[in-house]
Amino acid sequence: MTATDFSTGEGVVFHSGPLIDPVRASCSYPGMFLPVKIRGRLLIDGMLSHTVPTRPLRQMGAERVLAVHLKGKWTDGDGPRHLFDVIGQCFAIAQEMNSSQWKEAADLVIEPDVNGYKYDAFEHSAALVRAGELATRAALPEIRKWLEPQLDRGLSLPKAMPKPAPVQAD
Repeated sequence: MTATDFSTGEGVVFHSGPLIDPVRASCSYPGMFLPVKIRGRLLIDGMLSHTVPTRPLRQMGAERVLAVHLKGKWTDGDGPRHLFDVIGQCFAIAQEMNSSQWKEAADLVIEPDVNGYKYDAFEHSAALVRAGELATRAALPEIRKWLEPQLDRGLSLPKAMPKPAPVQAD
């Protein structure tokens, strides 16, 4: 789990300990929530320092890093609905402009097609989960290649993933 030091911009990675405060800090989206104080530091959302935390995973010794990036839209052609849309779209732009940094630390990037959904489209959660499932299924051949050395050690892989349940229309 990651957060960002509000004073320095430094990325903070939590390795152990109670989860509640790190989760609160990691979700402290600037403009919506105040920073969370942990061990004398004011912390905000980790996406500012680690949009997708591929580098911390590499630093922790991960041999393979699969990154999932939800490239969301905060506004449409009609413009922002409120200040949160303005703030969110600014962060979305910054994240996209800096995406090469985290992508180079990933072996595989899965980007579900979430176009047409706003960040707060919770009523479409089933369709969004389905988008993630479809993107992951498309990546399965590459993921299986990662697992091939496991087969050499006598472990078995499922032949195919079970068919997904149909998604109800929202």
